[in-house]
Amino acid sequence: MNVNRAWWDERAGLHGKDRVYDTAGFLAGNSRLRQLEVEVAGDVHGQDVVHLQCHTGMDTLSWLRVGAGTVTGIDFSDVAAEQARQTAAAAGYADRAWFVQAGAVAVPVALQDRFDVCVATYGVLEWIGDVAAWMRSAAGLLRRGARLVVVERLPGRARSHDYS
Repeated sequence: MNVNRAWWDERAGLHGKDRVYDTAGFLAGNSRLRQLEVEVAGDVHGQDVVHLQCHTGMDTLSWLRVGAGTVTGIDFSDVAAEQARQTAAAAGYADRAWFVQAGAVAVPVALQDRFDVCVATYGVLEWIGDVAAWMRSAAGLLRRGARLVVVERLPGRARSHDYS
């Protein structure tokens, strides 16, 4: 897992300075969400949204732009979480967005039963060795009657190691 975390820490330092993770475009008002994930998630107006494996947080922050009340991003890379905090502050969302450094299957107890919607999108499950544990962790974040939204592209790239 340390090799994987180091790789993602390095990526977080690069992402945001490229066309795919266009920080300038995001700060200018662009959203990172695709129509599919917005449709699948349904109405999030005023709701508390948690985003597992949020990376640098622009997708997480984009939920505020479609009406979420608050957002919390969880990523195991401290570099990514810090970059997400900086982007939230630069976008004026620091009062409604929080980013937590934690593994997706080891989220802090303080976050249990706090969210209306849990989202995870595009390239998340391929990194998880125990998907059942991941699902239990995600479900634990949700209030009664809340929803888990997973939009994934499968099959993903072949993985030769379990990095969960």
